[in-house]
Parts: sequence; C-alpha cells; structure tokens
Amino acid sequence: MLMALQLDVLEGNVLEVLRLLRSTRNALAPISRIPPEVLAHIPDFWDHHGQDVITLTHVCQAWRDIFTSRSSLWIDFDCNNPHKTRVYLERSKSFPIRVVLLESEIGDLPLDDSALEIVSGAIGRLGSLAIDVAPEKFQDITNRLFRSAPLLESLDILMHPPSGANPNLVLPPLLFDGDLSSLRNLHLQGICTELPWRNMVNLISFQLGAPSSGEISLTHLLDFLEGAPRLLKVEIYLITLAEDAQRGRMVSLPRLKSISVRWLRSPSALLYHLVMPAGVKVAFELFHVEDFPPETPESLRSLSDFKEIRIKFSEYYEPSIRFTGSNGKANFKLYAPQAEAAWHTALELLGLLDVSKTEHLELICSGPISGDVLYAGLLRMTNLHTLTISQCHNLSSLVCVLDPDRDPSNVLVCPKLEKLILYIGTEREFDTLRMTNMAAARASRGSVLKFVRITSRVELAQVVLGLREQVLHLECESTVDDEDVSDEEDPDEVPCW
Repeated sequence: MLMALQLDVLEGNVLEVLRLLRSTRNALAPISRIPPEVLAHIPDFWDHHGQDVITLTHVCQAWRDIFTSRSSLWIDFDCNNPHKTRVYLERSKSFPIRVVLLESEIGDLPLDDSALEIVSGAIGRLGSLAIDVAPEKFQDITNRLFRSAPLLESLDILMHPPSGANPNLVLPPLLFDGDLSSLRNLHLQGICTELPWRNMVNLISFQLGAPSSGEISLTHLLDFLEGAPRLLKVEIYLITLAEDAQRGRMVSLPRLKSISVRWLRSPSALLYHLVMPAGVKVAFELFHVEDFPPETPESLRSLSDFKEIRIKFSEYYEPSIRFTGSNGKANFKLYAPQAEAAWHTALELLGLLDVSKTEHLELICSGPISGDVLYAGLLRMTNLHTLTISQCHNLSSLVCVLDPDRDPSNVLVCPKLEKLILYIGTEREFDTLRMTNMAAARASRGSVLKFVRITSRVELAQVVLGLREQVLHLECESTVDDEDVSDEEDPDEVPCW
C-alpha cells in the first residue's frame, strides 16, 4: 500500500492518493468491523420505510452494496413516484410487496398513474394491499386489479365518501380474477359487495362494515363464512342485512375466538345461523333492546354458563352489560336515555340467558335503582357468591331486596351470597336497623355474610356498630375522593374478583 501511494505521488495523482487514504481509514473504523450479514439486519430494529432506507445507501459504497442487496428493505410501495417505484421493484426482487394507496386532503402526495401502472404489472407479487382514496379514484384503481394475486395475504379497502354523497361504490366481482384464497386478513368498509369468494380457506380475520348503499345479502354472507372455516375473528358493523337465508341453515366456525356485531339491526338474524365453539367472545352494541330477539339463538344458549356479570349504567359511560364464563364471553352495549329505562332493558337481556350459574355480579349506576328492578334481577341468581354495587344512591332499597322478610313468600334472594361490596354516594339516610336485621335474617336462614366492605362519603359509625355482630369480617371506610369509586375502571376490562 505504501509503495503504491509513493508511486501515485510521484505520478502526481493526488486524487487517487486521497481516495486510497479515505478507503483505508474507513476500513479501520469500528463500524466497518461489523460483518455485512449482521449490518444488513440493523434496519429491522426501526421504521425503515421511505426516505430512511434511501439514506442508508448514501453513507458509503459498502453500505450501499449491503442495503441495496437486502430485498426485504424495498417491499413498501406508495405509488407516488414512478422512478422510485421502478427502483423498489428491482431491489425487492422476488419478495412479496406491500402496497399502500393513500390519497387524502391532508398533505399526502398524490398517486401517480405511471407508478400505479408499474405496480399493476406486478400484481403476482402483492403480499398486502391497503386502499384509502377518494371515491373518484377508487374505480380507476380497482380496474387495474384484475390479474391473479397468489401471494396476497392482507387486503384493506377503506372508503370514506364525502358527507351527503352516495357514490354507490361497488367492488368488482372479478377482483384479482375472483380468487382470494390466499387471504388471511380482509377488511372492507364503505363499499358494496356480494362477497363472491367462496374458497377462503386461509382467512383468519374478517371485518365488514358501512357499505355505501344497499343491503348485504345474508345468504351471500353465510356463503362467504362457510368458505372460511379457519376464521378466528369476525367484526360486522353498520350493515343492513337482507334476511334471505334458508331457515334452519347452519354454518360452523369451529376455530372462532371472537365475534363483534355493532349497530346492526337484529343481529340474531346472523347468529341464528352460526355454530360457535365454547369459549368464543361475543360482543354486541345495540340501539334498542328490540333489536335482540325474544328467544335466544342456540349459539348463545350454549355459551350461557356465565360466572361473572357486570352491568354498567353511568353518566360517564355508555350503558353496557358484560358476561364472562367458562363457556364463553358476551358483551352488550345498550343505548337508553334514562338509567331506569336502561335497567329494565338490561333485565330483558338477562331474561334471555341462563344466569343461574352466575357467581359474581357488579352493578354500576349513577342513578337510583328501584327495589323491584333489583329483586327481579337477583332472584334467579341462585349461585351468586359476590355482589358489588358502585355509586349506590339507595342503600335502603338494596337492603330490602336482600332481606328475606321483604317478600310474603319469604323467598331468600341469592341464598349463597357471602361477599357484599358497596360504594355508597352521598346518601345520608341510612336505615342502620334494617341493614342489621337483613344480615341477621339471612344468617338465620343459613346464608351468612362472611365479608362486607362499605366505602362511603359519609360517616359510617352507626353502620359499623350495627353490623359488627352479624358479619364475620367487616371493612368500612369514609372518603371524599373519587378514586375509590370503581366506575373509573377501564370499561373494556373485565373486573378481577
């Protein structure tokens, strides 16, 4: 090396000398000691989309050679620039590519027709495709997607028509030559489709919602689900179903883990035709209880060994009912203008399901709960072990319900109740004697309250004195802090008992 430098100096080739010195210095740098096969994996540890990948290739010639030969770094396409699209296609070689076609009014670069044409010629390499564009651009894009895509695993089409517009966007029946058997994830929103694809053997996640116009045929939807036996997750929302399915037709989803039906008129029209395994999580969001049928579908009846129930009506949250148990989970969200009406709605839903095996019940309500409503709800819970009532504004009504003497027939409500947890509001008129008598009457019938916890914003001295003799373990706390009210819990989390 030294002899070569001396010859170059003698020949006056100063630029070549500088180049050799720079390459020698680079070769001795610590980062140059990292093996190329290790260096090539460094971009896996950060978001290497867009300009970041290109910047890597401008550090030095060695880095350029390493990163341009790493095909998996060049698989993300946005179709904003035809030159960039060609370079990415060349460098990604045979890897499946990910294409995101996004065009909105918030500063996104416009889609380039030349770039779209280049990508449409490589449909056979599509691994995932996401489309979120204006309605006028949608038809132009889908017209290019007519060839088969055997590597496509994820398809997201999210349309957001302008307010007041009704473009009646329709998904072409021959999209990808009508064959989407390679799909694992499918999400369709804001477009019409009759779901013609039947061979969906690899599909594990399916979302369908808010078609731009018209109804979705229940028969076509069942055909689709029947062709997707490996489904793990189904979400359907804001859809009008045409109830044209043959009576008695049943479609089995043996691997299903969760199904969510939101804002769908008469969701049972779909559930009546589904056979779901034990352990599936079922979620509903209903505008009216009338949207639920008077008879429970067999698919839900098989899930009705619920061990825990949580009913929530608060001014801070939408009304909801959550069931959890060994055979499954169900979560109902209701929309009722008043708390009292919401309680009656909740009881109607509870009446559709078997709650005799329920062991834990939590009630959250910012308004008063009438004794008759509580009595009707608790009477069938013969195995209830724990009762939690948050934001209780009418303690006397609750005590009356649990007291065997409140009913001429002397029926014992919740005979196995052993644990009572109360979060009391600002009610000042405690009927201490009634509460003490209730505990004593239950004990005389063989139903001993072994644990009682009362958290209140008022003085509890009289309650403590009255119950100390009747309860095996009593905890009382007076507080003015909102943090003790359990209504601040995450509404999507099932409480721990």
